[in-house]
Amino acid sequence: MALTESHADLLFIAVWGQGLIALFLTGLLAYYYRLHRRPLYRLWASSFGTVLPYVLGGGASLALALDNVPASNPWRFGWMTLALAAAHAQVAWLVLGTWTLKRDSAPSAALEAFVVGGAALLGVLLATGYAATGVEQEAAMLIRLGWLYGLLGAAFLACGLRVGWAGADLRLAGIALALFGVVKLALLGLIVFDPATATMITAQTLATIELAGFACAGLALAMALVSGERARIEAVEANLASLLRFDPVTGLPNRARLIELWPSLVGTPGALVAIELDGLERAAAQVPRVRFERALRLVASRLTHEFGIDRVAELERERFVVVLSGDLESSRERARGVMQVIEGALDATLPQHEVLPAAGLAIFRGEAELSQVLARAISACEQARRSGGARLIDADRSPSLNTDRVVTLRGLRAAIERREFEMMYQPIVDSRTRRLLGFEALVRWRHPEEGQIGSGRFVESAERFGLAAALDEQALSLALDSIVAWRRLGLRVPRVAINLSAASLESPRLAAGVLRHLEQRNLPSTQIAVELTESAAVGDYGVCRQNLIALSNAGVAVSLDDFGTGFSQVAHLRELPVNTIKLDKSFLGRVERDPRDAALVRGLAQLARSLDLLVVAEGIEREAQIAFAIDCGIDALQGYLISPPLDSDAALQRIRDDQAQANPAQRA
Repeated sequence: MALTESHADLLFIAVWGQGLIALFLTGLLAYYYRLHRRPLYRLWASSFGTVLPYVLGGGASLALALDNVPASNPWRFGWMTLALAAAHAQVAWLVLGTWTLKRDSAPSAALEAFVVGGAALLGVLLATGYAATGVEQEAAMLIRLGWLYGLLGAAFLACGLRVGWAGADLRLAGIALALFGVVKLALLGLIVFDPATATMITAQTLATIELAGFACAGLALAMALVSGERARIEAVEANLASLLRFDPVTGLPNRARLIELWPSLVGTPGALVAIELDGLERAAAQVPRVRFERALRLVASRLTHEFGIDRVAELERERFVVVLSGDLESSRERARGVMQVIEGALDATLPQHEVLPAAGLAIFRGEAELSQVLARAISACEQARRSGGARLIDADRSPSLNTDRVVTLRGLRAAIERREFEMMYQPIVDSRTRRLLGFEALVRWRHPEEGQIGSGRFVESAERFGLAAALDEQALSLALDSIVAWRRLGLRVPRVAINLSAASLESPRLAAGVLRHLEQRNLPSTQIAVELTESAAVGDYGVCRQNLIALSNAGVAVSLDDFGTGFSQVAHLRELPVNTIKLDKSFLGRVERDPRDAALVRGLAQLARSLDLLVVAEGIEREAQIAFAIDCGIDALQGYLISPPLDSDAALQRIRDDQAQANPAQRA
């Protein structure tokens, strides 16, 4: 039976219908790849993307066939070659994507190019063979088409079964792919093994069955992706809730969880013991990881058995904390017991390695701030480690652990009145292009005797003395003055992030004050971002949220700093108008050698992408950290390897250099 125009119309509907469905699926898969960086989605997007040249080439070749153009004609041969090469490449990308399910890592670029290129070359060779035969009988053409359906059907069926077996979140997608493969195989059987029937129903049946099958598969795959996305976000949030509060190896509460537990641990006299395992890093490099983790778990088990799960925490891999209750002398006596417990666990697991516990003790009476008690205990612990380890130092009985005499209430108040503070600006760059995205404004104290003092020495004291809001206002004013000066030179100034303390965020007048400063200088609100830490957002949460919403509605961006180290409630990312999260530098510091930190960073980046947030990695100091950040899909970088904090003049030059790079004509 010859192909008629009515039959051709049906085939064209099937061809272009499949093209539109494939275009939708390609866009959907590409979107999910941007969110999750999962190789499966990129490779599947490429597979469905090749349906477009496949249907374009097939449709054009069919139109020429209807005009009785021979297969050897250059135009028909070209379109047929495009269709067959695309069809085989589609199978290759589909199989490669399914292969990544087991490893969840993309094949190498060389392997992907070899497999896809080889498949496309096979399609070209088949097209060449068809053209060389010179056979135009429809029966022969149908048989060729049938075997192509068989190839596609077998690939879809196999991949569908593998995907459905991989997990519940993709089971519906697997069923859809498998059913579409069955449809293709059914067409193979119809065309090749019953050509007489196939010849009678070719146009109508092929058009209807193939388009319906592809539409059903596409709908099921889209539904699977949407439902799987919802389940994935819930799973990521649940996993992060655990990772952000408990160490995945020892199961001990971490710093964030200790912050939550602290109010229930104080109220009566007690002590906090900070323990650092000196030499643990060396041991970790010399023993199998399984043995090393066994040692950590034994230390954690013995501590929790002796003192209770809610009184032991692991701040980082080498540092533990134990909170003791009771009168002062009994707390000191029990602190010595902490050392004995740890020494026993280390002797049992790492006897040939010199791992010495150094401990610092800080007494507290009644209500006490965790940050202050912990700082005293850690200072004492550091002194014990420097003196050789295997000892306990009491912060209250060590004369060398005096409070910083420079940072006093009188000194800070005078510095604010004399405007002794200045701003430094640390660049934030795009992780892939290294183009300048903005700055973080960092306050420094120009002390008349000590010189420039970093914020780490005086910010906490300013909060304790009730001067944080006044310091924030002065820092805001200085940063905005710098922005005005840069803009007057005709430069496009990137957004500048300005840190705000808990005291400022809890003031009902904050939003109005910030907007007034902007209006006085004729600056757009989009020129700045306000940056806050997680712990700062937990104070008077209602007032803080109102301030941030008011600023966000006016165009001011909101950045959440040190994400993962504070209260760490994922709900805050939904309730607060956050645009950016900044991963604390402690996470990136050990990602190359600590799988726990690597998993946490990947989880945080994935969660941020699912919520459409910009992710900034802080504390970048090594090229390996940059490569890891890019692999995780982190958007921006900040740290000394990128650039140290710059004064106003150096920041101005950085803006000029970046804009000259973007517009080479400016350099001429």
